[in-house]
Amino acid sequence: MPTSRPWNLPTIIKCYLQDMEPHPFEIRWHLMCQGPEPDPKGFYKSSEGIGCAPDGWLWFPSDDSIQPSTLFWRLGKIIQSCNGIGAVVFSQRRRGVCPWTGGSWDNEEPGILRADPANMKKCRVDCTQVFFERMFLNGFRFQPAKHGSECDGGMIEELFERDPSRFVFAPNDYVFFNSLDP
Repeated sequence: MPTSRPWNLPTIIKCYLQDMEPHPFEIRWHLMCQGPEPDPKGFYKSSEGIGCAPDGWLWFPSDDSIQPSTLFWRLGKIIQSCNGIGAVVFSQRRRGVCPWTGGSWDNEEPGILRADPANMKKCRVDCTQVFFERMFLNGFRFQPAKHGSECDGGMIEELFERDPSRFVFAPNDYVFFNSLDP
């Protein structure tokens, strides 16, 4: 987790390590703290994190959100029920402006990035929504120079275009974005 808001860590730690319902995962949490190098959205740190993990499932949560207590349990159920998947996409509840308009939301579900194949493109999907099987990411990294400030969506779009059959969508399960900011 790229971290530029360390004051949120006690709340996040409690959420992920104490409040989650029983699940089949061993949590290895890598905190990558913001330093003097320019990485305002943490994409370079997230790419470094991919290189640190030899196997398992990877997730790049934001340091400004806590998640539902059933998240890891539900992820485990999805992984157990599907063979050969590379990514699990949850819907996301967001606060603030719409990422694709920069202003108000123009869809029927304000504040929702729906887990749907049609939304696997920049500004319509966020890496907090997606859990990746590590080997599925071989060779893929976040590329700010290529995709700009939406390089998580750009990487997800490329992965989806390469092999959409490896994506599983959970449109009625949610993760949260920006839930800790006032």
